[in-house]
Amino acid sequence: MEEDARAGRKFHTITVTGSDPEEKTLTFQLRNTTIYLIVAAVCAVVGIFLGIIIFETRQVLEITARTTAKQQELSDEYTQLAAQYEQLEGQYADEILENEELTSQVSALTATLQDKLAAEETAAAEAEEEALPTGFPVTGSSTPAELPEGESELDEAVYYEGSEGTVVVATGTGTVELIRENAYGYYEVHIDHGNGYASIYTNTGTPLVREGDTVVRGTPLYLIQEDNTLIKYQITKDDALINVYTIMSVDG
Repeated sequence: MEEDARAGRKFHTITVTGSDPEEKTLTFQLRNTTIYLIVAAVCAVVGIFLGIIIFETRQVLEITARTTAKQQELSDEYTQLAAQYEQLEGQYADEILENEELTSQVSALTATLQDKLAAEETAAAEAEEEALPTGFPVTGSSTPAELPEGESELDEAVYYEGSEGTVVVATGTGTVELIRENAYGYYEVHIDHGNGYASIYTNTGTPLVREGDTVVRGTPLYLIQEDNTLIKYQITKDDALINVYTIMSVDG
């Protein structure tokens, strides 16, 4: 370091030489103030550079931290969603099984109901058929009889001569609506078949049924004995007498 004699300034001399002695030697003189400025500038640049590095590092760390937190959050959400999906999948499987069981039960109930309806329809059809007075009113052997004296052809009656021991029977299902003795000493049995038809049986024998009784086709109404072999039979439709043979079965 040299001092300027005139101004009392101090200088720093810097000599730059090469490795070859023949090369030119460079000499620089720098004041203290200049050196301080250079050092300060270098320090400022280094400080700024370090500050930038630190700032960028912090930014990277913050971004990394946020990214890690977000990834953890997404991972947690995925785990929850996976658990919910597994639970829903189990519930769905249970519901499918339950639906299959319900479908099977419904199918079984439907089949049972259809069978029941079919049975009821069959029973109703059979009951309706049985209620028609299509049967023959006498069991065993019997022959058509002549119109008795005093009887009118207008009453649409048919007469049969029954054999002793045969039975007068109901020709269809119904209810005994009326039993009465007429002016000639004959007992009349009126059966209401519930479908607009009624059948009337007349005989001198004692009726074997009572008013209010429910009868079916073939229920005994009179027992034919020696003194009551003549049977009178009539049918009404909606309270009007009709020809018996329009409804009686051919095999009756």
